Amino acid sequence: MKALDPRAVQAVPAELATRPDTPSFAAALAAVAGWSDLAETRRRDLASALSMAAKMLGLPSAAVPCDTAWLNARLFQRPAAAFGMGPRRFANIVGGLRAVLRRLGRHAPHRPSGADLSPAWAALLSYDLHAGQTGGLRAFARACTASGVAPDAVSDATLAAWAATERQTRLGQGAGRRAAIVARAWEDLRTRHGLDLPPLRAPARRQPYTFPFTHYPSSFQEDVQRFAARLAPRRGGDIYRTRSTAGAGRPRRGLREQTVKTRLFAIRQAAALLVRSGVPAEWLRSLRDLVEPLNHVERILDGIEARSGSTTGGQVNTVAVTLRIIAEHHVGLAGESLETIRRWAGETRPPAAQGPTGKVRERIRALVQPHAHARLLHLPEALMRRAREPGLASQEAARLARLAVALEILLICPLRQSNLRGLRLDRHLRRLDGRGRRLTHLVIGADEVKNHEPIEWPVPAASAALIETYIAQYRPLLAGEANPYLLPGTDDRPLSANGFAQQLKKVLLAEIGIAVHPHLMRNFAAWLYLRQHEGAYEDVSRILGHRSLDSARNFYILFDKEAVAARLDKVVFAARQETRVLARAARAGRPGAWRQGGPR
Repeated sequence: MKALDPRAVQAVPAELATRPDTPSFAAALAAVAGWSDLAETRRRDLASALSMAAKMLGLPSAAVPCDTAWLNARLFQRPAAAFGMGPRRFANIVGGLRAVLRRLGRHAPHRPSGADLSPAWAALLSYDLHAGQTGGLRAFARACTASGVAPDAVSDATLAAWAATERQTRLGQGAGRRAAIVARAWEDLRTRHGLDLPPLRAPARRQPYTFPFTHYPSSFQEDVQRFAARLAPRRGGDIYRTRSTAGAGRPRRGLREQTVKTRLFAIRQAAALLVRSGVPAEWLRSLRDLVEPLNHVERILDGIEARSGSTTGGQVNTVAVTLRIIAEHHVGLAGESLETIRRWAGETRPPAAQGPTGKVRERIRALVQPHAHARLLHLPEALMRRAREPGLASQEAARLARLAVALEILLICPLRQSNLRGLRLDRHLRRLDGRGRRLTHLVIGADEVKNHEPIEWPVPAASAALIETYIAQYRPLLAGEANPYLLPGTDDRPLSANGFAQQLKKVLLAEIGIAVHPHLMRNFAAWLYLRQHEGAYEDVSRILGHRSLDSARNFYILFDKEAVAARLDKVVFAARQETRVLARAARAGRPGAWRQGGPR
């Protein structure tokens, strides 16, 4: 069989390639107006698609290029709901853009039928495929046929080259996922039907800069394990057995599991940054080699600051503090070297009154807009109604109901994600209504909470009814009898942190047009309360479980600033109303007034 030259698939026809004279949407609008062979209504629809797309991108028509790859990278970052439109309207806009781009020679033509496939590819596509896989695999087969590449000659490079061409020449929401869809379809055909075909993997959409711990010498890996064991929470008799050694570099109270994971990932970051700065991986024999000699710490901090674009807070602070912990408590450095590392770590600490980052601030601002927060408040019940719709697969209905319950709890009791996922039927849900039939409280012990303050939260009747419906009707579809968690995951574990975050983000992005991570729901709860109780930071501190009142005040004072700005607007408007007559008199040219041409 003919081997693939990746350039054969990747090559873009000359008439489709991006040229220096790429027209703008403004030029396209002018061109559409002159397409007299089209009906007036069609020209109007195409012009509307161009104008709406420019508006969605937040740019004037003259600043938007008729470039398919450029549009693929930007137009689909937010869902239809973010622009106040339904999926059908959004699809019509994209269809109109495709029509304009094709006519301008900036988009691939309509895909032909399968008649142009080689016999080998046609035979492969005759096998049964799962829904949603046929179109992508057929397009890949068509490109390979045109390049003379048979099914048994494809490679990862073939797929990567085809995917690059698709992004450059075909406008669509799934442009970045097409390679992954084709790879899954390919592997499904291989395994289900036992076909003798080479394996196929989609190119990674994100290239990680860190390495797994196995990339380093075994002695380094063993030292990492010892470090993790010192940080990990302890159970049973281990608590008392280790008290005598708590002062010898081991925390008196074991850290939370997520905190340990954060420290271990910071070590991966530090080691990778050191290697990428020129230090061979085999030189890292233990954690001591991260902090000694001192210029290793300098290289790591310079690298993380360059990647993050910041010198304080975030990952910069996390990596710096982790290096300080290693130097001080694990390695036992002393003297000037330790003091220098301490000073550097301290310099990465964010200002106490910094408040939310710019990205978080923008998401909070979007979330509290009237339409967005109204839809969010009613979303749990909407998801439950959708779960009850006939025809929906039982597992999908159960997942919707699980997310509805998670959202409802976050709205009425803004728990931290770890506590929400850790809720157990046999430990945290209390029924104190006399007959023990209705959920009345969520109770979480102090040893399970980040700030070690117990949570005892009453559950409103309407929320309790929603949760009880989920427990009775949907939860059994997701968990076996041995799984005790309200939000079950696989086996006997709770829903994973990443799984929950991705589900929440996906659904809320589709429903309200905003990428919401679990912690943002706590910010929303604070805003909702302060909206009705301005300046009640002590209440917010109690709601969110902050030990320090300053934490709540520094983070949420932006809400008060917006309220003050709104009051100022009202004052200005009222003053304008009061002075309207005086302003008219001034314009009429009375003595002492300002005329149009200047003072008299």
